[in-house]
Amino acid sequence: MLVARFSVHVEQPWISPKARRLGSRKWLIKIHAGNGPDRSTDEIRNQNPCNLVDVLDTATQCIDDMLTELDMTVTDAGFQVFLLR
Repeated sequence: MLVARFSVHVEQPWISPKARRLGSRKWLIKIHAGNGPDRSTDEIRNQNPCNLVDVLDTATQCIDDMLTELDMTVTDAGFQVFLLR
């Protein structure tokens, strides 16, 4: 289930209204950045259950790190957070 997403084109991340009741869980973070056909993607899974607010901090740091590592101008970047069952 998609719980949150962020794009550099939008000022605030979208967070599902159902996220308030989820509590400590395991999550999958998909991050991406690119410029046309040149794209970079990565996936991160947490080892121990944690709250969504902690995952959003991690996702934000990961996308910042990815943008720093890429030596190109990107036209699109962001992340998605999924609840793992």
